[in-house]
Amino acid sequence: MIDGGDSLERSSSSPLEQHYRIFQTWRIIFGVSCVIAVSLDPLFFYVPVIDEENKCIELDKKLRTISLILRSVTDIIGIINIILQVLNGYTEKTSGEDKKIPRLWPYFLIDILGLLPFPQVLGAFWYFLSIERETACWHRACVDKECSESSFNCDHSSGNYTFLNHICIISPPYTTPNATIFDFGIFHEALQYGVVQSKSFSEKFFHCFWWGLRNLSSFGQNLQTSNYVWENLFTILISLFGLLLFSYFIGNLQEEEERMEMEEKTEMEEKKRTIEIWMFKYRLPVEMKNEIMQNVDRRLERKKDVFVENLLRHLPEELRKATKRYLCFDILKTTELRITFSLSKGKRLKQYCDTKKGKEDKKKLVYIM
Repeated sequence: MIDGGDSLERSSSSPLEQHYRIFQTWRIIFGVSCVIAVSLDPLFFYVPVIDEENKCIELDKKLRTISLILRSVTDIIGIINIILQVLNGYTEKTSGEDKKIPRLWPYFLIDILGLLPFPQVLGAFWYFLSIERETACWHRACVDKECSESSFNCDHSSGNYTFLNHICIISPPYTTPNATIFDFGIFHEALQYGVVQSKSFSEKFFHCFWWGLRNLSSFGQNLQTSNYVWENLFTILISLFGLLLFSYFIGNLQEEEERMEMEEKTEMEEKKRTIEIWMFKYRLPVEMKNEIMQNVDRRLERKKDVFVENLLRHLPEELRKATKRYLCFDILKTTELRITFSLSKGKRLKQYCDTKKGKEDKKKLVYIM
């Protein structure tokens, strides 16, 4: 018998089962890597930095290196996952059997696209587009000036570009932007407070994060845009995303409330069913059953709990006494003790059933004349 049990245990842990467990563990690892990858994507938008003094763009090499290394690790995990799916497909259990189903190619396309650094944070978009707007102003100012194509690259910058300070005017903090020559629109704040000039990742990240959160929660109502087309499209997306997130939140809140109501209703029905079974078991009269259920319903409607294990405590005094007497009489009738009562002793029996001893188990119930 022992050998048979061991062989049965060994057969239950088959190589296919072990493969399935390893595959499930790998799916968890891949899922965590995907979450990390999504969090890393916006880092690439913070790599460019404006050198306002020399009017050029440089790259934050430290942030670029860290972003590339971390992203490469997640990309390698994604590539391994694709290879495993090509080789093994995925296993599905049906009718107690393990069935291997091939992986569909559209899913591979989604996985491959997921490896690309798509932007996920509005604040990162805002930061990157702020740099784009300032360089656009520089290029416009250079139309009538001698500016080479590589002039705005800090590694190859040369010449005097102080004239840009009079065209691409950036107002000091807490002042009204001067948009007479070039209107930076919603991106002026990033230039005004030196966000695009900072090499401190924490400073610019949290400022941009707060900007995105603030405008998502207000649906972009406070944004003052210029006539730049892409800027207006960006603000439209902010408003739409804000509405979608708000709708999603309200929808989830309603679903949670409905779920809680259903659970509460199911629990109430279960308690009622238990009480009905209990009353049927002890053969309570119909009128008494109706009175008990009416009291239970009223209590549940007032959002008060009902302890089925000690139901009598929730009943009115008269109904509680009547129920105890009925249960007590039934117990005394079914007990193995032979008890003989005369008509004159019926009152004493009622008094006994009203005492605490009437709650005791029928095996311990002893009535001493």
